[in-house]
Amino acid sequence: MYSQRGGRPVYALHHDATMCSPAPGMTGRTGAVTGTLADFTTELSATNTLVVSLDADLADPEALVGQYVYVENDGVRNAVYLIEGAELHGDRTLALDIGGATTIRGYLSRDDPNAGFRHDVEQGAAVRIPLTREWGQL
Repeated sequence: MYSQRGGRPVYALHHDATMCSPAPGMTGRTGAVTGTLADFTTELSATNTLVVSLDADLADPEALVGQYVYVENDGVRNAVYLIEGAELHGDRTLALDIGGATTIRGYLSRDDPNAGFRHDVEQGAAVRIPLTREWGQL
């Protein structure tokens, strides 16, 4: 979205986009953080984490807090999680705190709860975090 007043830019907003011109600072940026799912919380837990191997460097992981992470899956249920915390471990390993949201879909076996869990995600799945940016002049 782009707004002008008197022929001058006054407001711009974009989501999962690389430019919103001619708003200052709204061009030439990455539209999303991408990578592959390296690991995730697999057991029942009050706090859950997704670990992502990033495709590119990430300068400010804290900027992802409040955004949503989309994990490719089989489509039975969605695999979209609110990011409550984000921390880099090394150059391109990102740990995402998804809070109480679980990746567990159910038990592998109705007859044997000790057989483990079926998950909505799996290691190696594509991960995408669309970025939202806003610019405005008062």
